[in-house]
Amino acid sequence: MSGYADKVIDELELHMKPGTPKFHRLYREHCTFDGRTYLKNLGELGRDLKNVIIMDNIPRSYYLHTDNGIPIESWFEDPEDTELMKMVPILKWLSGR
Repeated sequence: MSGYADKVIDELELHMKPGTPKFHRLYREHCTFDGRTYLKNLGELGRDLKNVIIMDNIPRSYYLHTDNGIPIESWFEDPEDTELMKMVPILKWLSGR
């Protein structure tokens, strides 16, 4: 949800190389509810999906595009949480850095 995602994405963008495209932000209001969960249809982005990833704590939410998904542990305002930091090597590899 945007309440916490914006803070994380804003921080990530502060450390991006100049000229790097910014993140495209989609939140719950951009999803489709199937009666069980909110589905994130990456096909609606209008982008080449080979250049798109989704990081989410609910793998079912991206089951339409499992090849693009990176599962991550849930975060509930834990100041000791390091899950996103564990993703840095993967994100660097994906970005070619």
